Amino acid sequence: MTWNYDTEIATDFWKNLFSQLASFEAVDSRLPTGCIFRIPIEEAVLICRLMPPTSQLFSVHVLGTRGNEEVILPEPLGAISFQGIHAVTTLLSPLLGHSMQFLRERFSEFFATPWKYLVVIETARATSHRYKHDIEEAQKALVQQGIPLMQSMMMIIDLKWRNHATGGVGLNRAYIPEPVLTYVAASHFRERGFITDTFREQLLQAAGGPDLYAIRLPDIQRTLVEAGITNAGFYLFELETGIKEHNRPAGSVPLGGSQTIVLEVESGRKAVANGHGQLIGYLSHGQFNEGYMVAPFMDTSSYDDVGLFTCSPTGKIQVRPCPHDYGRAQEVSRVLREVERMVKLGLLKNIPLGKVLSLLPPCNSYADLHYGIDEVSLSEIIKWVTKEPRQ
Repeated sequence: MTWNYDTEIATDFWKNLFSQLASFEAVDSRLPTGCIFRIPIEEAVLICRLMPPTSQLFSVHVLGTRGNEEVILPEPLGAISFQGIHAVTTLLSPLLGHSMQFLRERFSEFFATPWKYLVVIETARATSHRYKHDIEEAQKALVQQGIPLMQSMMMIIDLKWRNHATGGVGLNRAYIPEPVLTYVAASHFRERGFITDTFREQLLQAAGGPDLYAIRLPDIQRTLVEAGITNAGFYLFELETGIKEHNRPAGSVPLGGSQTIVLEVESGRKAVANGHGQLIGYLSHGQFNEGYMVAPFMDTSSYDDVGLFTCSPTGKIQVRPCPHDYGRAQEVSRVLREVERMVKLGLLKNIPLGKVLSLLPPCNSYADLHYGIDEVSLSEIIKWVTKEPRQ
């Protein structure tokens, strides 16, 4: 039986795409198809979070776990809705989500090393014997190269991604699932000094729904860098001590001024018009300085009223800056203040919850605690965390 696809071109596309991310180190591969990267555990955590093993076209499976247990990592933020002073409010809080300490204990084998090997492979899931053969061959290649399965994770790409209902993909690709693009954009903005997270797609209270946010709080980030807790840019879950990477200089990215960016991710060109309308709607509230459309294989001259983050058919990342500042000072400061609260509360997840409550001003509910954190300085919280970290 023959399969009508070009494995060499497919491998080159994924290798080119991921090689542009500073955290990805390409590894010479003996894989018959596919490619291998060495990545920090922080990147592995976000990839697993965005592409769980239950996904259909793209999924990530961690190898070498006890009993082949699937690693599923939830959002770092929890959310509750309640009647606020003026209206129903959605409260996002790190203290309502699982801690990295809990996840490190739950999936101890996954977190045993600060690096993982990411294997990117295309296969035909619908053809069970082909799927099994390709996975077994990939695992053999890893062992032959001396790469422990315990340190490996496999991004499995179903060949159907090329024939998705966007009119066919093949060598004229038109579609990449949103989680992959979301990850690539998040990593890109993180490397450029932003706090990046999906914030459960709920940071924008007025409309809700954006796929990704990139926030810059230079004074806050500078303080975290000087304390050795994070690099200049970071994912929200990295605030929990012990997750910081070890391979990049902390002060290598100039922070610039405060900034709020919202990103709308679409999987293919046909959905971009609708996504662009949503993005303009998000920007109309004045809470974000810039907005970016994230979609594959876009003409870089299109939708010139917003920024564009795309990739070419060869996998080259292309970014066109947003031409306008859509932010209104008061609205932007409200978003910045909310993210500052989440940074402080995220740091407090390094300390047992009972201890946290004893350190903070008296409060009678999580909602009170969320806003009461404004009374505590970041320096004071860092002092608590570094004095009595829970490892």
